[in-house]
Amino acid sequence: MTPRGIAPRLAEYLDQFPVTMVAGPRQSGKSTLVDKIPGRTYVTMDDTLLMESAAHSPRQFLQGAAALTIDEVQRVPEIFLPLKKTVDENRIPGRFLLTGSANILALPRVADALTGRMGVIDLLPMSQAEIEDTPFNFIDWLTEGTPTMREYPAGKIADRLARGGYPEPVLLSSNDARKRWADSYIRTTLERDVRNLAEIEHTRTFPRLLRSLANRQGETLNIEALARDTGMPATTVRRYVDLLGKLFLVQTVPAWSADLNVRLAKSPKLYLIDSLLSASLAPLSTSAATNAFFANEFARLLTYSRSQATLFHFRTVRNKEVDFVLEATDGTLTGIQVTDAEVPPAAAQDGLTYLREVAPDRYRRGIVLYAGERAIPLGATDWALPHSAVWTG
Repeated sequence: MTPRGIAPRLAEYLDQFPVTMVAGPRQSGKSTLVDKIPGRTYVTMDDTLLMESAAHSPRQFLQGAAALTIDEVQRVPEIFLPLKKTVDENRIPGRFLLTGSANILALPRVADALTGRMGVIDLLPMSQAEIEDTPFNFIDWLTEGTPTMREYPAGKIADRLARGGYPEPVLLSSNDARKRWADSYIRTTLERDVRNLAEIEHTRTFPRLLRSLANRQGETLNIEALARDTGMPATTVRRYVDLLGKLFLVQTVPAWSADLNVRLAKSPKLYLIDSLLSASLAPLSTSAATNAFFANEFARLLTYSRSQATLFHFRTVRNKEVDFVLEATDGTLTGIQVTDAEVPPAAAQDGLTYLREVAPDRYRRGIVLYAGERAIPLGATDWALPHSAVWTG
């Protein structure tokens, strides 16, 4: 299996925190990652007997090993308060390693119980660089380096869109087999994890909502529109969208504004977590599918990037738009426009130009990702780069 980019960070967290949590969607590779760490006792809460033991006698269960790894820990919420007490009695770094297919920090009482005691790492489906088995990270390269004029490998991404990044379907030999995997994955996740997390019985409504979300990827989140699509009350849609986020089935990209208060008021854009799931749920236009693919890709790269940048989108009331904005820790900005055109269109720079005008002291670089093979300078700061530059360096 391809080494995962977060592995070095995981080692650092185990040396620092008494509790480390690896969170991410089912089948993203969490169990494979943590089960290979030597010197630890590994248990999974998918084992009914172990789950019942942990729920019935959590204190005894936690004291059963010097270095304990608990997989799918969200299935035993009873364990978190005893975990806090156990850690407070002996704060040994690396003592507990947890994984979960739900954002446990969003669960009641968990955040308070583990604040200051736990480091959290997200493990999403594999990035294209991980699939290609290269340590290259495009986000770090953008924030630390400078593009140069050069040729890149042909960057057609249709096959990559159909393949997605979940480890198991990446290895499958046909798109039909991947489609069957995705259909089963969605059904199993909704029927099992939604009910476990929220005690919702009528999970049949979730596929309808997921299809609507898939069709609206790259749009700003509009709860009322989703309610019309699905025939559900807006309050129910809002609750369900939040739940799908907790289960790592959807990701959001917040709006960027120079005014922090305005950021909070603006709507995020929403994407499904993987292009394979998107293809299984709804046929997207080529441009929308490409945009969603790179939203997924940037989110994955950020989980193991050195830069600790934050991903946003930018849109004004005048319809000036930048698909993605990376804000570095020093406040500098890199705008990224995505197109499926084989020649970078002149209009792709309009949003970048406006972003530079809005934040001239912070604007570092603009990138137009296009379906070509050559890096092309677009003025003093901006570049057109092939899609394949994101995973080949």
